[in-house]
Amino acid sequence: MSFLKIDSKIIVLCVIYFMLAQSSMTSRATADALLLKYFDEESIPLMIMSAASLSIMLALLTTYLCGRFQAYGAVKITIGGLIVAMAGVVSTFSLVGGKLVATGAYMICEVVVVMPMVLYWGMAMGVLNPKESKRWFGLIGAAGTCGCILAGYTVSWASRSGNVNEITLGIVTVLLLVVMLILLSRASMFTIKEDKPDSATDMQAAGIFRRIALLISSRQSILMTWLVVFSATVMCLIDINFKFDVRQKYAGELHNFFGLFYSYTSIAQLILQLFIVRTILMKGGVFAAITILPALLLLTAVCALILNRADAVYAGKFITQVFFFTIEYVGLQMLFLAVRKQVRGQMNSAIDGLTRPSTIALISLLVTYTLFFWQENIVLRLNMVVIVLCCLWLFVAWLNYRQYLTSLSGMLNSRVLDFDREINVLTDSKFDSQLRESLSGANKGDALFIAELVLGMERPDWVPEFREMLGKDDHRLKACAIRYLSEFGDKDDRVKLLEDTKTSPAELRIEVIRNLWVHRDKEEVDLLLEALLDDDDAMIRCAASSFLLSSKDEGLKNRALTLFNYCLDSDNEEVRLLAVRCLAWTHFENSEEVVERLLKDEDYQVSRAAILAVNEERLPVVFDQLADSLVNESLNPLVSDRLREIGKPAQDLIRSRLASLSYESDPSKFRALLISLIEFSKGVRSPDIEKFIAQVAEGTWRTIVSLTYYSSLTGARSTRRFRSFVLSEMDKHMSQAEFFHTHLGRLQDGDSNAALRMALEYQCKLRLKVVTTLLSLIDPSIDYGKLLEIVGSGEENSESEATEVVKGVVGVVWADRIVGMVGKIDKPTGIEVSAKRMIGAFRDSDSRWILAGLLLTFSEDDYDDCRSFVKGCLNHEDGMVRETALSVFLSHENQKQEIREQCEISKNDPHAPVSFLANRELALA
Repeated sequence: MSFLKIDSKIIVLCVIYFMLAQSSMTSRATADALLLKYFDEESIPLMIMSAASLSIMLALLTTYLCGRFQAYGAVKITIGGLIVAMAGVVSTFSLVGGKLVATGAYMICEVVVVMPMVLYWGMAMGVLNPKESKRWFGLIGAAGTCGCILAGYTVSWASRSGNVNEITLGIVTVLLLVVMLILLSRASMFTIKEDKPDSATDMQAAGIFRRIALLISSRQSILMTWLVVFSATVMCLIDINFKFDVRQKYAGELHNFFGLFYSYTSIAQLILQLFIVRTILMKGGVFAAITILPALLLLTAVCALILNRADAVYAGKFITQVFFFTIEYVGLQMLFLAVRKQVRGQMNSAIDGLTRPSTIALISLLVTYTLFFWQENIVLRLNMVVIVLCCLWLFVAWLNYRQYLTSLSGMLNSRVLDFDREINVLTDSKFDSQLRESLSGANKGDALFIAELVLGMERPDWVPEFREMLGKDDHRLKACAIRYLSEFGDKDDRVKLLEDTKTSPAELRIEVIRNLWVHRDKEEVDLLLEALLDDDDAMIRCAASSFLLSSKDEGLKNRALTLFNYCLDSDNEEVRLLAVRCLAWTHFENSEEVVERLLKDEDYQVSRAAILAVNEERLPVVFDQLADSLVNESLNPLVSDRLREIGKPAQDLIRSRLASLSYESDPSKFRALLISLIEFSKGVRSPDIEKFIAQVAEGTWRTIVSLTYYSSLTGARSTRRFRSFVLSEMDKHMSQAEFFHTHLGRLQDGDSNAALRMALEYQCKLRLKVVTTLLSLIDPSIDYGKLLEIVGSGEENSESEATEVVKGVVGVVWADRIVGMVGKIDKPTGIEVSAKRMIGAFRDSDSRWILAGLLLTFSEDDYDDCRSFVKGCLNHEDGMVRETALSVFLSHENQKQEIREQCEISKNDPHAPVSFLANRELALA
């Protein structure tokens, strides 16, 4: 840690915390001494409760002040008021003294212990992000601990004087005055600009109790409140029993005991903050910070029970004193980082400033009326209660951490939106009436939208509206009316559809025929369609005959079959294409052979339409042709959709074919079939698929196929075994990304390296995309792609918050690996490597872009060392690699005979650019 690189705001925060911690510890020791000196055992819990009650009222006030003047303004007002109050107490103690003055002094000291510290953290968290918090909280805490150590020795020294109370309270007053002067001189540092003024105005307009209710009504604030409740309860029980024991053993030297006790605990805090806190926060994160104290107290209580030691309460008090303000309280403050900056101070006051003293007051009152319970067999009873409370504390801490991550990702807008939730508004009667009213006055575009919406709702009570729509001029509205009335209209509607569309375009008439056939009784439809077999329009005759192929009347069926076969062989391209499309909903004897023949048709539209005609019965006959079509990029989506619609029979055929096919024999076909098989396995791991993926050659293609498989696992049941699988796959792909990232960093800027740089960047980003997909399998509620974009954005606050979310999902080690690459992919390290060394790394790459980019990096000086690699690339299976290799070969090769021989070999290359280069060189020779 270099102090020369510390931001000025961190230095100011350290100085302020040093002063506040010193004043707080001095007040703490003075208050404890006053409490035990002036009050008996039965009055101690009541005094603690009274001080807590005062803190509650002041917490309400400071919550209002935070909303009105931000945390910075609240700190100034509160400290100003405490300076006046402390000055009055010092004067009164000097002039009057006695138990009544001691009571007032104790109350104000208790406020000084808690209130300025709570407001300070609310102010500090408004100017820090998670990264700064983890990095500098240890230093800020160390500054405060130094103040505590100094305060402890100051109180111990002052205890030798007869005016110890006046001296210690005067020191507190001076310290608060110094803090006030620093705050006034640094106003611009702590004032937060409002980014949501409307919300802020609404909050200010609300009353104080309404405002507090708004602040603590969310799940996040409720969980944080319970965290404070359990921590305050456990520490209050330990503190009260600790004071009971101290009062009995050190009655004559209370100031000295507390001064030295707090000094020693502060020294332990300082060691912890200088050497351990930062490591815990950076490696363990927020979760470690909010669980380490309850875990230690739980362990201490268990040991106390086993050893039967009553003085274990000293160990518990020591642990709370050392770990609370060093780690536990820091963890609580970091939870506020998932709250909007403008309300952090308010929420801090409402949750920590209000809940903690309220809990202390209630526990103190409870202890007052149950003294007999604690004094009898204190070891067993106290430690059993502490064990139960610590277990609940740990559970609430875990819930808080999960909510912290959720809130952070929500602030970053990186939550995955759920569009699959059921929306009941479409069935609401009010919505239905408003929709009808909108339709009556809608223009063509809006009317079409409403019509399609109603069709999707499948509501049978819109027949009058669609009858009216049938009379519109717009063909798209007519088509909607035809689809609706065919399904929900009566017999008269169906007859009218045929009558009204006799003069309509062929597309609308065919729409009528298809919908009547799909939705109504077949005998009725046969009577309606038979007349269309003699229609003047060949398209209508074709459509009618295709539907009548399923007629129960054999004569009508044979007549339709003759006409349909004629249409399939028609010279009219439109009629023939329509007949092929009609094959999707028709069936007749030997139709499998017809589809098989049409799949080979030279007409691209016909072959595409034939793919749609493949069904479960026809699939076994035409499967090989479909498998070959999967390799074609333009046909692949269509074939894949068709196979998915067929379902399990297609899945079984693909699995069987993959089992009999080796990857080396036909890589493209193997990958296409494998990707189609993956599309069937949504949300379920498949050992068969994983075995097939293992057969794909290591490299780019295996990564792409793996990415498709991982994407298909979305929604899979998360078990320990599944998480282990995901992490092992992440490690594999992350190692590949790191490999490309390392070599990318060794490239220098320059035109010769541009192509290779782009190729390596692609490979690196591809692996990172795989990693983000795997991350979504661990927690699908977060958009990791967007989260990593934020990490690489360069905006410090957002980057820090996004990094925190990633750490929460996969842990610190994994997060460091992932975040370490994001945003730095295109930044060279400045370490230059030779072309020969790059060849060693990428000689066997399956990426043509990497090989071509590597070839383009060679200079004339490199060529002799890389000549064998260039000649090897001249025989590469990819045409672009051969083209690049030949271009480099012709540019740098000195032996004329070698050039001529290679050009003779390459002049007939199937890749046109290669043959062009070779023939041109031969012509120029």
